[in-house]
Order: sequence, then C-alpha cells, then structure tokens
Amino acid sequence: TPEGGTLGRAMSDGGRRPSSLFQDLLSLFTNGLFVTLIFGYSAYQFVMGGVAYWGPYYVQKALYMSASTSGYAFGGVSLISGVFGTFAGSKLLDRMVGVEDQQPGSNRRLVAGCKVMFWGSILAWPFLLG
Repeated sequence: TPEGGTLGRAMSDGGRRPSSLFQDLLSLFTNGLFVTLIFGYSAYQFVMGGVAYWGPYYVQKALYMSASTSGYAFGGVSLISGVFGTFAGSKLLDRMVGVEDQQPGSNRRLVAGCKVMFWGSILAWPFLLG
C-alpha cells in the first residue's frame, strides 16, 4: 500500500502523504451522500428491529398460527423478500442511472435510489393491508 495507507491525501507530485484521523472523519461527515446513507440505513435498521420483534406476534394473533410456525413463516418471507428486493432494487437503480454514468460529486444515484425506495414502499402498501 502507498505510504499513509488508503486514507492518505494526494500530493501535487503524485505521491501520497498520511492524513490525520480528524481530517479523514471531517471529510466523511461533510460528505452529504455518506451522511444521508448512514441516516437511511439507521432508519432501516430501526424499522427492521421493530418488524422482527412484533412481526411474528402479529402473524400469530392475526392468522392464528403457533409461535414456532409464525416465526418460521415470518422469517422465510423476510429472507426471500429481502434477497429479491435487494437484487431487484440494485438492477432497477443501475438501469435508471446507468452503470457507466457515475460522475464524482453527482447526486443522481442518490436521487434515483430515493425514488426506487419511495415507489417500492408505495407499491408494498396494498400487500401490507391485504
């Protein structure tokens, strides 16, 4: 690895010099895309924790299943929909933005990702209420 590891700053002569931890953290937390993704992922994990805790109980009471059956059914649906949703969402996002069309500093991918999540949530509501 170059001197200073992967977090070093580029120098004018093409070399790299080490940067301080403070500089690296400052550059991370002033990057709007990074901060937005961290907040979004935190909200996602919060919701998934609530669904994982209350979901089997709801299935147990609403569909009159045993505790073990509702846990397995809910876990299976969560697993399959999570894998399928991740794959389908990434393919849709690549198609919307274009794999080659990623320019540094562009927020096109972030905006397209928000549109995919918004419309996916809207389309999921009928199945939730159903």
